[in-house]
Amino acid sequence: MEPIRETVKFLLQEWESKKVSSPPEDPELLLAKAFPRKELPHIQFHYFRSGVMGVKVDSSARLYFLNLQKAAILKKLRDNSCSVVKDIRLSLGEISEKRNR
Repeated sequence: MEPIRETVKFLLQEWESKKVSSPPEDPELLLAKAFPRKELPHIQFHYFRSGVMGVKVDSSARLYFLNLQKAAILKKLRDNSCSVVKDIRLSLGEISEKRNR
């Protein structure tokens, strides 16, 4: 009976360590930390699935620019203790008025 108890304990510990499926902080705060300040009114959090953060961008020119900056943005996210985000997917989309301040 002892080996089963140890096995279950080990599996539960492993499950807890891999359980992280969402960003540890509010996605809006993560975006504010990672993206340049002047870009914040032009982007909006869209989704987070399997380590991929989806972000909507309001113009194609800005989308192109941010795609060029993608590696630096990911580095900033990881430096801010958010190793959960594996990738960022930028897409063209409408930014809601509620988001623009």
